Amino acid sequence: MKRIMLFLSVAVLIPAGVGAQEADRERQSAPKPGMVLMAGEWQVPTPDAALRALMDTLADPVVRIAPTTAVLRQVYDSFSPEELGSLEGRLVDLIINGDEAQQEAARLALVVAAAAEYDDPGVPYAGSRAAFIRVFETLRTHDYERARGYLLNIARLDGLEYIGDLFAASEQPPPCFQPHDARPGEPLPPESEWCPPVRKVLWCDAGGHLVGREGGPDRMLHIRLCSRMR
Repeated sequence: MKRIMLFLSVAVLIPAGVGAQEADRERQSAPKPGMVLMAGEWQVPTPDAALRALMDTLADPVVRIAPTTAVLRQVYDSFSPEELGSLEGRLVDLIINGDEAQQEAARLALVVAAAAEYDDPGVPYAGSRAAFIRVFETLRTHDYERARGYLLNIARLDGLEYIGDLFAASEQPPPCFQPHDARPGEPLPPESEWCPPVRKVLWCDAGGHLVGREGGPDRMLHIRLCSRMR
């Protein structure tokens, strides 16, 4: 009976040990975040490979941008300033000229690459703010509606000094009538004197990030001149 019990104990232990070894092999072969599959093997991303992954519209958005953020943060390899600058330039071009999916993937890659709280190792990429400034400066002349959205990315990446310069150089919009200012029983002025539904004015958009800060606009004045009306 003792021999039978010993045999069963050994028989149970052998599969468990084999299973643990297989699990270890699977963990070792599983890709680390940001790695790319090339020639059937998971490899450390290069700038070119990272950009190809980012352009894969069928992949999950997080998976698409992970190689690019790994390169910009230099998680696995160090890259020269020229190599990083070239990749940054291609991301800027995608934001400006790419389709909607490419724009969002490139924007997100620059945001995550710069984030100090990002879980991946590596060094936060310092060029993201300058990249978004380039995007804004390029778009503001012909597509202001898109350009204004990137002011938020600039502000979140410690770009308030740049936004302050924009605000200081911009022109305050003239006063206009806000329907919510009407007093009961008073006649409304003609619609030609009403504020537009949306103020596409740099003073308003830059000033919105500076309200309550030194050099920024008065809160109530900003609301009065820049609020959406409809």
